[in-house]
Amino acid sequence: MKIRILLALIKNPKSFKNITLLLDGHDSSISYDKPNISVQKWWSYKLKASGIRTQVVSDINDMVISVSYSDLCGKVNDGMMFLNMKLYNKILKQDCVAIDGGYTLFIKQFEDLCNNKGCDLDDNNFFILLEKK
Repeated sequence: MKIRILLALIKNPKSFKNITLLLDGHDSSISYDKPNISVQKWWSYKLKASGIRTQVVSDINDMVISVSYSDLCGKVNDGMMFLNMKLYNKILKQDCVAIDGGYTLFIKQFEDLCNNKGCDLDDNNFFILLEKK
């Protein structure tokens, strides 16, 4: 943990010195031909093709801390996968996780999960990055 904090102070831009972890979803294109699964369940709007979605948490050194199970893009969204990753087992109270706006609706549900598991994590453990347009 100390290494993550120290490297965040050294490597991060001035405004982001407290960010120790990054969470993001990644869609990967696949060829998927199963007639019993509808097109909507595997369609990725990001890729405009069939795909699977995976969530990845990495630290400031680009070391992977946690990877979710992959699932069909049309079946799950980033927030649902975030909640299913059980990150309360991997994030410490001192961590600050950078997320994009797609996760904001799920922070309260994550806090509830943490409270049920006896973890002391809350919305202060997250930093929402805004997209530059």
